[in-house]
Amino acid sequence: MTSPQRSRTTQYHSLFPDSDSDRSEWDMVPGDYHDYYWDDDDQYMQEQEEQLPENAHRGSPWDGSSTGHTLSAASSLSSVTSTTNQGQSEAGDFELQTDSMNESQGPGASEMDIQPRSDCDELSSDLPESGLSQRCQAVLLVLRCLRKYRMSVFDFLDALSWGDQDCVTHPSVKIARRMFLQNRNLASLLTRWRKPPRSPGSTKPRAKGASDTINHFARGCVTEMIQDELCKSDVVMRPKSVDLCREELTGLDLEKIERRLRGQAPTTWEMLETLMASPDGRERSMYHSVEQQIILIISIILYARSNRCNALQRILGIYFKYKGKMTAKACDTLHALGITMSSKWITNAMEKMSKDSMLTVQRLFPTVPSVLSWDNVYMTFRVFAPRVEKKSSTGCGTASMIFFKRDAPMQPMMMNKQLQRQRTWGMNNPLTAMEIFDLAARGSADIQRWMSYHVLDVLLQAAEFDRRTYTHRNHPLLQPPPSVELLPCGKEHITEQFMLGTLKTPEASYEDNDKVLHELLGQLGIRSKAQWHALGVQRILYVVGDQLTVDRVRSLQRFRCQDLNATDRMDYVLPIWGWLHYEMAIAKSLHKQYFGTASGFGFKHAFSLLERKGLDVTSTQGPFHDNFEQALYDILIARVRASWLEIAGVEKLESLREKTPEALVEMAAKIVRTYASARRLDELWDMGDSKDQLLYHTVMFNQDLLLYVVLNQAIKRGDVGMMEHMLPYMLFRFIGGRNSHYSGETLEMLQGLHKEWPPEVRDFVKHHYRAMEGGINAIKVTHRPQGPNADWDYMEILHPAIPLIEACAHDVEQAFCTWMRYGRHSSPEDEKGILILQRAYTSSRIYTETQGRRMRAEEDVPRNYIEEGAKKLAGVLRRWDDGRRFECRQTNVYSIE
Repeated sequence: MTSPQRSRTTQYHSLFPDSDSDRSEWDMVPGDYHDYYWDDDDQYMQEQEEQLPENAHRGSPWDGSSTGHTLSAASSLSSVTSTTNQGQSEAGDFELQTDSMNESQGPGASEMDIQPRSDCDELSSDLPESGLSQRCQAVLLVLRCLRKYRMSVFDFLDALSWGDQDCVTHPSVKIARRMFLQNRNLASLLTRWRKPPRSPGSTKPRAKGASDTINHFARGCVTEMIQDELCKSDVVMRPKSVDLCREELTGLDLEKIERRLRGQAPTTWEMLETLMASPDGRERSMYHSVEQQIILIISIILYARSNRCNALQRILGIYFKYKGKMTAKACDTLHALGITMSSKWITNAMEKMSKDSMLTVQRLFPTVPSVLSWDNVYMTFRVFAPRVEKKSSTGCGTASMIFFKRDAPMQPMMMNKQLQRQRTWGMNNPLTAMEIFDLAARGSADIQRWMSYHVLDVLLQAAEFDRRTYTHRNHPLLQPPPSVELLPCGKEHITEQFMLGTLKTPEASYEDNDKVLHELLGQLGIRSKAQWHALGVQRILYVVGDQLTVDRVRSLQRFRCQDLNATDRMDYVLPIWGWLHYEMAIAKSLHKQYFGTASGFGFKHAFSLLERKGLDVTSTQGPFHDNFEQALYDILIARVRASWLEIAGVEKLESLREKTPEALVEMAAKIVRTYASARRLDELWDMGDSKDQLLYHTVMFNQDLLLYVVLNQAIKRGDVGMMEHMLPYMLFRFIGGRNSHYSGETLEMLQGLHKEWPPEVRDFVKHHYRAMEGGINAIKVTHRPQGPNADWDYMEILHPAIPLIEACAHDVEQAFCTWMRYGRHSSPEDEKGILILQRAYTSSRIYTETQGRRMRAEEDVPRNYIEEGAKKLAGVLRRWDDGRRFECRQTNVYSIE
């Protein structure tokens, strides 16, 4: 008896090949139907086999004999379903009818013992019991129908889902399949399969459902989708070329990368975005961007799949190595994490960038107008394990830069000879004192107009005045006046800057400067004799530097004026001083003139009230100039505010809000005339011993501070016309302050602009003499030498790559918004200190004229540098003219080899 039972069970399992899958499907069936049919499969099959008659049909539901049953079953099922939908009473009547049919067969009879008269009668005999919902009754009828034909729910769904060729092509099956798979509630159905619902408040374990199967299937689907999306996203992080180029290193655009990744990998992006969302819904800090973190994660994944997908790793590696000053071990650690490239790759990339930069310079130098600049630099090489051949040392070298101006017209080859002829004529026709006074008078109106505007701007920027709520805040009269000659701006006018290799040669002597010039020209590609010959007779090399550099180059030209050819005579070199050192010299002159004592009203008094340390002694190195300039602005603001209160006769600046723009402009001009003009100084001086000495020096102090601010603002906005107007006044200052070096340099600039330079050369100088050597901070601080292999040779390789490294770092900081923390330098205006100074000036009545008032200490009585310089101008011009006259050979003789 055991053997037939096993054979029946085997036959049953052959019809249902995956009983575990079937069980998971039938677990969804509620009530005793699940308990009876699936708690013990073997017992169920044994009971059914014992009740089957000998002639019972045991064929497969898919053989030909079951075709008629299939058709009748479909019609019976539809009729029974419609009967079920009529209500509970009809179902009850049908159940009574079925029970009476079973009783007529005798006690102990079952459904399996009776040969059904038809499919409809058989389904009617299996009508579900009363008390269940219509939906449940319909489900039970469908399940019993499937059981009649020895099909499970899985078999049915498997057949419906392209089970065989007939199921694929039959119209009814196709319609049913499409309606099922495209149903909008299919996702909800799958969710219940994976996580079956349970009664609210129930403590029983949730039914397992098909969670394992669906989870396994979902993992496979998600993995396949992500793999496909990553393949498509490969192009986003793969550089266009293996070689480094400036466009890719400086073109970091995270928004563009985000858009491309969202389009190529939407599922991956959405999954990471969901995983990284805050679980409690809190907003993230402004410094933590989910989008940026997702970009980094995807880039790490793509880099792990292919080391060619390293677009972000390249940029971050260079940034961390040279901007973050990370060691080689730290870089290799980040490389192991997939964030950056290796330290060796970064070093090789730096050398490649340096080489490419120099090749670009050599390609541009012959065809694009350029300006060469250099300055001395002090370097300290620290060695932590000294050896005989390797010790810590401090040396002086030369750092250099070259500026290319693509929008400037290329000067003709004969411009060199024209420049030499004009120079010769200019030596015989130097500037006269009257010409310089005329230049000063010509620019006086523009200077006065800008001085008045800065006085007005002090009022408008005051918090007490509150310009934002001023009724006429947008009035044209409150806008800056037009510039005299403003430099053009825009992308087409951008100056390209390149750093050259730093030289070990210092600027200690004339010979050193000559050697520096030849070595730098060698880096620019001037090596052969033919190139040197063409440079000497056809080109003009503009050299910008500080006063020492320019004076040494000009002296070399004077020493070699009788050499055989233009190259040896350095006729092609045109030295020009830079405005940075020029402005620093003016600031030192002001410091010397108005320092005074703590009891006076000069800088010493202001520094004490402002509690500014380290400004008593001038210094070229360090942050002295920046700190002193900021203090100078604060002092001027306090003085001008006090003058507004005095001229308007009010106690608060807020009262001036009632004035019209016309009245404010007129009052600003009156302040300049009364408290900051040379005419007012002459009026006070003419009073003799009865003049108010404090008021006299207050007016002089205000005038000189405003002149410095006018020049400083003109340099910042690129008003070269105003800068030229300021030259005569600065000449008077340097002469009066006994600064012979910069008085001579100012005369050389005026002589060149008005006497010795052809119009083409003059325009080029005016448009480019704001250039000044840069990168000293990057050389000495950001990229200072460190490590055992840091020497002058390494500096020469590294420094040409610094502009590209800085541009790359700037793009990274802009993309990740790290500049908001420290990159942008806001004006550190000391409002409390300004108010302290303003009260001190107001209480001391510095603007109230008191005849016979005297300064307390002799040190508090400054000299009038500008007036004294104007008086000494004629003598200075004679000495300057005598020192620059020399006979220069005009012929060129080159050796033939």
